[in-house]
Amino acid sequence: MKKKFLSVAMTLAMVIALLPALPAQAAMKTVTVSNAEELLAAIASDTKIILEPGKYEIKYRQYRTEPFYSNSGKKYYGDFSLLIYDIENLELYGNGQAEITVDVGFLPVISVRNSNNISFSGMTLGHDVPSYSCEDSGYVFSLIDCNGVTIENCDMYGCGILGIDSNDTNGITISNSLIRDCSEALHERLYACFHLQTDGF
Repeated sequence: MKKKFLSVAMTLAMVIALLPALPAQAAMKTVTVSNAEELLAAIASDTKIILEPGKYEIKYRQYRTEPFYSNSGKKYYGDFSLLIYDIENLELYGNGQAEITVDVGFLPVISVRNSNNISFSGMTLGHDVPSYSCEDSGYVFSLIDCNGVTIENCDMYGCGILGIDSNDTNGITISNSLIRDCSEALHERLYACFHLQTDGF
């Protein structure tokens, strides 16, 4: 019986040794930021960004001259404020005391493109402009070609347009969050979205 047990154990050990090694999951790096410049510089894959209390005023940045490409070869054009692009595993955490604003009404506060597993928690996000200065792209969040976006314990305010605009994005979870002062709120502009949880607003 003992010999049989040893033989089985050795066989299992050989099988396990021959299995391909699973890729190691990258460790999350934690970065604490205190202003908009530090926030923009900290955006990277496998990162948790802790926003210290305060207001983070994102200035309008232009990307008009050249298109940029995702890893899949998809071409994007446009102007952005805070852009999360080709990023995997990013958390932004505000502890209920951080506010992110953009200084123009026609841009999303945060644009997420071709990214996976992105989460926002405990923050206020909005347009720091008069309501009449918004146009048809003045969303709080713009999500395109993403998988797994979580918005939790957030207060999102607009200047007359949309709280969340989503295109070709799967796995959106929104919980315990408020969308306000957006004339079209969340609905009508959600395309190809699955697992949409919309409690709390």
